[in-house]
Amino acid sequence: MLPPLSKLSALHLLLALPAGAALTDGLAGYYDFESDLSDKSGNNRSLIIAGGTPETAWNGGTVTRSGSSIDRSTLLVGKALNLVDADGDWMKLPIGSGPSTTSVSPAAYNLGGTFTISAWHLLAPLPSNTSTRYFVFEGETNYDVSWGTSTADTYAAYNAQTNGPTGDLTRGTWHHVVHVFETTGTTINLTAYVDGTYFGTVSATASGMDFSRIVLGNARSGQDRKWDGLIDEVAVWNRALTSSELNELEVRGHAGVGLAETFESRGKAYLNLSSGQPLLGTVSGGGVHNIGQHVQITAQAAPGCIFTGWNGNFASQGASFDLTVANSVAASANFAKDTADSDGDGLSNYDEIVIYGTNPTLADTDGDGIPDGDEVRFTGTSPTSADTSLLGSASAVLGTANTGSIVINGPAMSVDTSTGNKFLQFGLLGSENQTTWNVLPLTAASAVLLPSGDLEIRTTAPGASKAIYQISGRKP
Repeated sequence: MLPPLSKLSALHLLLALPAGAALTDGLAGYYDFESDLSDKSGNNRSLIIAGGTPETAWNGGTVTRSGSSIDRSTLLVGKALNLVDADGDWMKLPIGSGPSTTSVSPAAYNLGGTFTISAWHLLAPLPSNTSTRYFVFEGETNYDVSWGTSTADTYAAYNAQTNGPTGDLTRGTWHHVVHVFETTGTTINLTAYVDGTYFGTVSATASGMDFSRIVLGNARSGQDRKWDGLIDEVAVWNRALTSSELNELEVRGHAGVGLAETFESRGKAYLNLSSGQPLLGTVSGGGVHNIGQHVQITAQAAPGCIFTGWNGNFASQGASFDLTVANSVAASANFAKDTADSDGDGLSNYDEIVIYGTNPTLADTDGDGIPDGDEVRFTGTSPTSADTSLLGSASAVLGTANTGSIVINGPAMSVDTSTGNKFLQFGLLGSENQTTWNVLPLTAASAVLLPSGDLEIRTTAPGASKAIYQISGRKP
């Protein structure tokens, strides 16, 4: 365990995580627009201008055309791509999927049936622009992949020309879209995320996914639905990104850290913290922080649960500790149900807190004389509502002064050696006061052999003054 924080200077951990390393795996194309339209993934798949004069390295400012102006000063990660519909700006990525990739010259890179497309966009049309259709990207000749407005500010996603999820987004604000396509057998599934949250899913026939290149800033050929605003941090992978990677993409955009950069190069660090069992516990202190900043890291177990340890960079730490941020790190906190029985009532601490609402440190929560575990397993009564009156009545009736007694006297077993028959011999004694005993004549009793093999004997009670008789036995 760590000493109390009051006696310990801030823990300085030099735990390094190569931020962004995993995100570059399978990267087919990456465009940051800091200087030009070149591919920063190292694959030399630069953007192709298809119309107008798209302005890269846009550093913010006002766009004016024919007396109409719009402010585009809000940037995301460094500089951005500025597209003006009035200028006819749009371009193509030499990346596609399916046989059509060989129909263009030069042939486009074929992503296959599983891939991811990510882009940040800000829609800021000139006031003179009356269009309601603005597209961030789409397939070159069809809408196998597509993201743009269907009407006004309602965006729609498509998968192999199959209608997908839709939703409204505000203008003049940066939004992040990620489309993850995964093929299984004859089906291709699109899962869309917007601004770090699930947007929707749509399935289609995998053979229908076939586009030669990706159009950026416009819709497919023959459609005039050009983007009017900013685009930044466009990336395409030949694989499906994981949930952790999707989260990091979102974090990077808001932190102003490009895909090809480390957080440390911006004087920051990304604490990628998560809960291994989100229903059993939460983690706080994660996110992007400045290098040298002091951060309290806490793994908080849910009621009825316990913290069991960290995976990753914090494996040697306790549930809560102070960290002086030095590098980006990744860690996951583990939790479990508390199976201990602190009060010995037969119920686990988890069951007491979460299921029954009882006190795990008090064997009889409602104070009615019945342990919580017995009320749950045997009596069927509530362990949180006292059954005092019921127990009082039962105690009064079952008390020694109000209870008679019947005793099975001298049971013995004998065998007739000539026939092999077995005989059970016993007598019954009865008492109303457990002091004076009388023989109960079995001649008046009725005996019934039950299907279970038990012998049921019914006889007259020893007297009429008691309503209840306890039965006991004596050794022969």
